[in-house]
Amino acid sequence: SFDAIKSQIQNLVMQHRSIGTDFDEIKILAEDNITIKGQINLDSFVLGESILAQVYYGIEILLKPHTVYSDMEEMMEKGYEITDLFTGPQSKKGFYDASRFIEKTNEIFVSDIEDLILNIEGVISIENLEVYKNGIKIFEDLISFQNDRIPSLDRVIHNYNSASDRLTFYRNKNTYEIDTVILSQLYDSLA
Repeated sequence: SFDAIKSQIQNLVMQHRSIGTDFDEIKILAEDNITIKGQINLDSFVLGESILAQVYYGIEILLKPHTVYSDMEEMMEKGYEITDLFTGPQSKKGFYDASRFIEKTNEIFVSDIEDLILNIEGVISIENLEVYKNGIKIFEDLISFQNDRIPSLDRVIHNYNSASDRLTFYRNKNTYEIDTVILSQLYDSLA
């Protein structure tokens, strides 16, 4: 539940805050679900599952840029002191360079999604691209998100071929059926 998550975050922040440092209320952002539909024409020598995994991963990076972690040696080369690295909560993934902090995405462009797809090697063209935000079709190029909301890609993996809101792939004018096991493995290797 959200209350349990907020409580865990509150406890973690309080354990590692500096004396005299106060925090405003912890607020969990609501999601704006983004769905994409369209037809993608593929080169004869690519896997549609690989293309779809790259599409999903690329759009997720547009919507929610990933945090980049570094190891201790990289952080020391950037000028961080050991005491700075071990101040605050311990991370299981490495050290976070605060100078590379990425703010929440407040807007994206449908044209950026289209460009992302077209720049994937093996994609010949994309037709009838439609983007939906919370089930409502976007007719403008700009998709904006309120400060208290975060974009989230509604990706379909396990029941892909039976989903109504999905990208359809074509190779040599024939429908390309996505193997969901391969798609899942390829997507997991990227994420």
